[in-house]
Amino acid sequence: CLCSSQGYLFNSIPYVGKDEAFDKEMGLGAGVVLQLLDVVENPQEHEIYFDNLFTSHKLMIRLNERHFFATGTIREPRLIQSILEDSKKLSKQERGCYSTAFDQVNKIVSVKWFDNAVVTLASNFDFVEPPVPVKRFSRKERQLITVKQPRLISAYNASMGGVDSLDNFVSAYRISVKAKKWWWPYFVNYIDISLTNAWRIHRLIHGNKVSQLDFRRRVALALLSCED
Repeated sequence: CLCSSQGYLFNSIPYVGKDEAFDKEMGLGAGVVLQLLDVVENPQEHEIYFDNLFTSHKLMIRLNERHFFATGTIREPRLIQSILEDSKKLSKQERGCYSTAFDQVNKIVSVKWFDNAVVTLASNFDFVEPPVPVKRFSRKERQLITVKQPRLISAYNASMGGVDSLDNFVSAYRISVKAKKWWWPYFVNYIDISLTNAWRIHRLIHGNKVSQLDFRRRVALALLSCED
């Protein structure tokens, strides 16, 4: 799914099993990202965030070529020409420490940051500096402490999660009518998504805080009142 950070669905690809048509050089995850982004008309007006299932150094290069701004968590073997400090050594240092590398040729920055665990991210547009102070609970000191968080990780945390939000919205009032046709779950799921998208637009336009349940009730009453 391609969603806004508020959970509005722009595009989606149904999973139908193993796909042999994807670009083997890029990988299946990268192919999904590129296919989803085909609907975006003005790449430079958006920032794209995704997790390590999709992220690779090659994908970041391809998105650079298509003028997309992208950041994602990444599995370290997928990095190219970016040597970061060993995770075990980093985890023995002070909490909040980080290691960075920059691919000068392709303009891709990567960072490994030690928080509760070590996390690695890559970006083709964002920066590590200046670090952002964040609060964390220290078991050793038994109180909140301030640690440094690389800028691009802070941006990732603030913007990531749109797909999870959509899933939560849909699951809250999912249509429970069942049928034996194979296409039925797919059909009703998109009715749920359409209602969720309409609800998000309604709140955005009218600036009110009508709940999703009340919005669905209004839609149902409006449909029942139609004579045709």
